[in-house]
Amino acid sequence: MSHLFDFGFSQEDELSVSTALEINGETVLCIASAGDIPLSLLALGAGKIIAVDISEPQIHLCCLKAAAIQCLEREAQLACWALRTHAGERQRWFAQCRPG
Repeated sequence: MSHLFDFGFSQEDELSVSTALEINGETVLCIASAGDIPLSLLALGAGKIIAVDISEPQIHLCCLKAAAIQCLEREAQLACWALRTHAGERQRWFAQCRPG
């Protein structure tokens, strides 16, 4: 299935969502999008995130970001998404995170 639009960044406010849903330790179902909201809600106290999306590439991006958080140092994570680094560095980081 092909879709006309795919979005890389979300405009939701994870603090408002977290507060409104009182997610402390709860399981949360949300749209994966680029992974920003699901990962932020996890960091803000959700017990478990179930991220869904109609776009398979968005699911892959969400999973890649989650793996990067687990296997890369903070500076490498930030540089990886900033698109200012040499492509060889991103390929090395991807290889490092691929098992995750």
